[in-house]
Amino acid sequence: MEQMVTVVPQPSPTGSMELLSGLRSRFPEDILAIHPFPGLLGRVELRPGAILPICRYLRDEQTFGHCAMVGGVDWRETREVVYHLWSDDRKAYLELSLKVPADDPHVESVAGIWQGANWHEREAWDLLGIRFDHH
Repeated sequence: MEQMVTVVPQPSPTGSMELLSGLRSRFPEDILAIHPFPGLLGRVELRPGAILPICRYLRDEQTFGHCAMVGGVDWRETREVVYHLWSDDRKAYLELSLKVPADDPHVESVAGIWQGANWHEREAWDLLGIRFDHH
């Protein structure tokens, strides 16, 4: 007997608008876009050079104490680096993404901010050739 599964999108967690508008006002030149994303606080596209100050701010002032995932996407002309950050206080994830050119794919390492990012960055380098500077 075949069973159907219905997936119901979850609303963004409480407080997401305050966090995202605060992030945009704190880093106006570095936030390229903010998208609502069901089940997450949101999806934030940022300038590659801003990854370290934004991640430090999120860890130190917004309680994102864990980097759950760093991954990459090959879009031919660019490589996208995607970060999933977890906040125990908020009980929610926030996604950050940035794009780097395919012919010189590198971005600063966040392993100094979240030690758990170390392995994920090495995998993104092995699979997609994305270099994480100062890893």
